Amino acid sequence: MAEQKEEQGSIQDQILDMVQKSQEAILDASRRFTDTASDLVPGNLEQMNKLIDSAFELTEKVMKAQRDFAKQALDALSPGGEETKSKA
Repeated sequence: MAEQKEEQGSIQDQILDMVQKSQEAILDASRRFTDTASDLVPGNLEQMNKLIDSAFELTEKVMKAQRDFAKQALDALSPGGEETKSKA
């Protein structure tokens, strides 16, 4: 029984690590996008604000999808497939 819990914890840790790495990659890509955009439209603050908002709106959507995926992965690994109880 303890071995099964240890194995399950290891799998959960691996899934969460994968999700965290993908989130970090998404945030890094968003930062690079905004840096690149600032080089393309210097001095046009209104357009820069729109580009930044667009980049972070995309990041928020992807982060939500990642959170949903992580919860589903944990649900799949829970005994009996029980749903995790957490507030978004």
